[in-house]
This record gives sequence, C-alpha cells and structure tokens, in this order.
Amino acid sequence: MQIRKLLQQQFMVLQRVLLQWMHIEQLRLLHHPLRQFRVLIWLLILILTTWV
Repeated sequence: MQIRKLLQQQFMVLQRVLLQWMHIEQLRLLHHPLRQFRVLIWLLILILTTWV
C-alpha cells in the first residue's frame, strides 16, 4: 500500500515536469511536426511503463 502511494506521488511529479517540458518543447518544435510526434510517442511509452 505504501509503495503504491509513493509511486503515485512520483508519477504526479513526473507528469507535472513532463507537461512543463512538453509546453517548452512544443513552442520550440512547432515547425518540426515529425519530431513532435516522436516525442509524443516516447511520452506515451513512458506513461505506459510507469503504470504497468
């Protein structure tokens, strides 16, 4: 139970950091749709691996 709670907290922090990073990256990579798409896929994989 405690480990799960800790993981949830870690995930929340990670999510917040990723969202901030995504926002900066989006502004920087607006003219690079392919790279943006790759970043999105990477994020999806990261989120999936953290949940499993």
